[in-house]
Amino acid sequence: MDDAIETIEQETVLALVQQSFSLTLEQATTLFDLAEEQRNQAVDYFQFTSLINKSYSLEQKIELIESLWKIAFVDGDLDMHEEYLVRKISDLLYVPHASLMKTKASSESWARVLVNADFSRIRVRDNMK
Repeated sequence: MDDAIETIEQETVLALVQQSFSLTLEQATTLFDLAEEQRNQAVDYFQFTSLINKSYSLEQKIELIESLWKIAFVDGDLDMHEEYLVRKISDLLYVPHASLMKTKASSESWARVLVNADFSRIRVRDNMK
C-alpha cells in the first residue's frame, strides 16, 4: 500500500476483491487496473471516500478498513505511510477508533499466520490517535 506495490500486496488485493465481489481473477485484475488509473489521477481521497460514505454501512466500512490493514501487513513490513493511510481513510469514513484498532490487531494476526513471519520487528505505533 505504500508507493512500491509488492507482488504479495497486489495478490492480496486481487484475492480480497475476488472474495468481496465474487469476481473471477480476470475481472478482479481489470478492476485493479482501472482503480490504479483512477488513483493516479486523484488529487485527494474525497472522491473515493464520499462515494463509500454514501453507499456503505458502518459494517462494510469496517470490513474495508480490515482489508486495508491486511494489505499493509501482508508483506511483513508495516510502513509508516501505510499506517497513516489506513488511519486517514478510517477517519474519512467515520470508522470508530475502537473498530480501527480491533481490525488492525486481527489483520496483523491474519498476516502472521498467512506468511508465518516474525512480526516482532514491526513497530506498531498504537499511540497515534
